[in-house]
This record gives sequence, structure tokens and C-alpha cells, in this order.
Amino acid sequence: MLALWPAPRAEAAPRAQALAAALDLRVAAENFCRRPNHPELPTRIGLHCGDLVLSHVGALDHFEYRAVGDIVNTANRIQALNKALGTSLLISAETLDGVTGFVTRPLGPFLLAGKQQSVVIHELLGRAHEVDLHQRQLIEQFARALHHFEHGRWTEASAAFAALHTAFPADGPSRFFAERCAHFLAQPPAQWQGVLRLDHK
Repeated sequence: MLALWPAPRAEAAPRAQALAAALDLRVAAENFCRRPNHPELPTRIGLHCGDLVLSHVGALDHFEYRAVGDIVNTANRIQALNKALGTSLLISAETLDGVTGFVTRPLGPFLLAGKQQSVVIHELLGRAHEVDLHQRQLIEQFARALHHFEHGRWTEASAAFAALHTAFPADGPSRFFAERCAHFLAQPPAQWQGVLRLDHK
């Protein structure tokens, strides 16, 4: 499903509305799955912002009114990244620009499949009043481990993410980066610039 918050110019308000809607959607999906005899339906959300065109697309007798632009493809790639990271709600740094009242966890820059420019990804954790001390401790420890990773200090990063994975065993990003550290320790990248490249969609 694709949802849009169009605005004639770059504004923070529509992006804040999109973040709030994404959080509400996640809660609704989780509540649905908890109901008796309801199937488990993992819901993954990706948010991005930028320029797009809303227009009729098609030919002859088949037309549809749709969004056209790289932003749509990038949002889809961000949504798909949730599967690799074990997360449910990822957003681009551009989406956060000027928005307040939410807590996110920076996950670093990713070069998504089919893209030429990297995108800095954040995990949207919740509204400021919803995030507890346990989550804030995770954010702080993760930031230190990610700093080692982005600077190519694989031994330090590996130890830090392994400790995180032990302390927060259900945390997908800690597991993902621990696995990447193990890979880079065995086979260091030739030209590391701090950007994780993902070739699969």
C-alpha cells in the first residue's frame, strides 16, 4: 500500500503527520495479530520524502492517477530494508528534517539496491513520551557501536554489537550489524567509506 502526504512546498507538518500515521498503523497491525484466530501479518513500513509528480499515467483505454518519481521507488526500498534489519518502521533522514516530538535510532547510511546515492536510515521508535528508559539505553549503546562500525574498527564494533545482541536479544539491527562485523573481520572491504551496500531488493 502506498500513502502520500503531498504539499506544495517542503514543510515539516505533513512529514510529522506521516510519522504519526505510521506509528498508529503499526499499533493497529500489532493489535490485529493479537486477536484470537487472526493470522500473523508482519507489517513493514518505509517513509521517504522529496519531489514527485501526481499525474495520469497510461495509454489508450487504460489510465491511472498515480505518483511518479524516484521518491516512490526509494520509499519501497526503505520498506524492504526492514526485512534485513528485523525492524518494522524505517524512515530516511530527509523525512525527519525539522520534525520534533519523535524518537528515532540512527542506523547509518545505506546504498539501496538500484540506487546511486546513499540514504541515511533511522528506525522510528515512537513519540517522545512513549519511549522508555530501556529503549533509550539501547539507542545510546547502539550509537557507540555504530561509530566504531562506520570508522572501520571491526574488532571494537564486533565486540560492541555482540554485547548489544546479548543484552537485547530481540533487537534486529544489533544482530544485523554483528553479522556484518563478523563478515568484515574475515574479509575486510577494500575501500570502506562507511556506507553499507545492499544489492538485493
